[in-house]
Amino acid sequence: MSLRLIRIIINGSGVMVVILATAFFLLHDLGLWGDVRASVQPQQNSPLIGGIYPANRVDVSSAGWHITQEPVYFDVRLPNLYDSVTLTFRYRPDCCQI
Repeated sequence: MSLRLIRIIINGSGVMVVILATAFFLLHDLGLWGDVRASVQPQQNSPLIGGIYPANRVDVSSAGWHITQEPVYFDVRLPNLYDSVTLTFRYRPDCCQI
């Protein structure tokens, strides 16, 4: 094989890797495989998770949200329609003493 043919094969392979990687990340971000993960911290915006409201029931600090009255609400905006959704909440039980 000539050197020119080897260069064409190598350059073509590099282009394919870039195309496949871009397609993978786009499909992953759109949640087309059925798995969407998102997290949000206080004073941070998220395209998928809205803020906690009403504001008079929540104290916001850099350490987290302190719910002062119940109930509170938040919005979840998903990139696709799903038959069912499972939400998982993580909290630090040691952060707030009653």
